[in-house]
This record gives sequence, C-alpha cells and structure tokens, in this order.
Amino acid sequence: MSPGTIFFVHRGILPAYAQAAILQAKESNHDCSIVVLGDQAESVVPWEVQKVSDYVPIKDFEVSAVKFAQIYRHEGRNSLDYELTNFQRWFVVDHYCQSKLIPGPVLVLDSDAYVYLDITRVVAEMRTDMTVVNKVGPQFTYFRNTNALSIFTKFLTKSFADDSALQRLKDFVHTSDDVGLPHVSDMAAFGVFAGEKELDDVGIAGDRSFVF
Repeated sequence: MSPGTIFFVHRGILPAYAQAAILQAKESNHDCSIVVLGDQAESVVPWEVQKVSDYVPIKDFEVSAVKFAQIYRHEGRNSLDYELTNFQRWFVVDHYCQSKLIPGPVLVLDSDAYVYLDITRVVAEMRTDMTVVNKVGPQFTYFRNTNALSIFTKFLTKSFADDSALQRLKDFVHTSDDVGLPHVSDMAAFGVFAGEKELDDVGIAGDRSFVF
C-alpha cells in the first residue's frame, strides 16, 4: 500500500496550532507526503513547515470549488465565507488529487487535528472507502482512494443543486440531537452521506484498535 498523502487546507496565516498539527502529521507518518493548500505567499510560511510539506496555492486548484460557490446556498449561522470555505476544501483537495494523479490513501485533517498513527494502519482496517468521526465530524477524514473523494464532492454538489437534497440536510439538522450541529454545514453533509453509505466511524469507541 502507498504511504499516502495528508492534506491541510487553511486560508490565512498559519497559526501556531496549525503549524504544530502539520509537524505532528509528519512525525507520525514519515513516509507520507504532506500537502498544505493555502492562500499565503510562501515567504511567510515558517521554514519548519516548508521543510516537511509542500505549500501549494489554493488558487491553482479551485476551479471546481468556484463552480460550487455558484450553487451554494448559505444556511449557516456562521459567516458565509467560513461555511463556504469548509465545503470548498473538499473540492480543492479533489482537484489537486486528480491533477497530480494521486491514487490514495488520503487523509484530510482539520487545521487543529493532531494525528498520531500511520494512516495506512487506519486504512487497513477500514470497511468503507471513506470515514467520518462521531457521525458528523470531518476532523479526520480518511479516503482509501481518491475516487471515494470524488464521489463525496459529487454528493456535495447535488446537495445544493437539488432542492430536495438540500432539504435533507435541513431535516438532518432539525432532527439531530448533536449540539455541535446547529445549522447546515459540511458537518450536516457528512451526517447525511455517512448515513447513506454506512461509513466507518473512527469516533466510535471499541470498534478499532485505535481511538479518536
């Protein structure tokens, strides 16, 4: 199995916690490629981060993300830019993977997510081609292959292009008992998609030899 690629997508200056997350990802996955997709000049990226990762301009891989923005309908309580960026990151990573012919496995981490395991160890135990955390969480999202990522981005597009699909996201939020899910966000999309596909949940204790 390929050692895989770990992605971070972060707009703005990399704060200390994001820098630490990137360094920790490399520490636990020496053979993995680390890709940081950002919008800053490379000159302001700390050398420690540059040493262990490829810092890549988001603008070079955002064609599909821009197209998604044209159909996106803001239903969140946070700012439009914040919620839209959370959705768009999946398209940016997908575009990068398709452009670079990356086969997988792939791990997409939140900027404040710290990984302590070799990603191939997790992927080897996956029953599905994608994971979720605690039913709706995108903090640690594993893809066995990049085709699984493309399937998910197609789902996101349909969720906002189709009225009934968007209503499913709204209904999921309305019926959810998760206090961390007060409005339509990419977490709601994760919840609906995970339910449809019966995705592996790396946040459920006891199901694996590792824990979230």
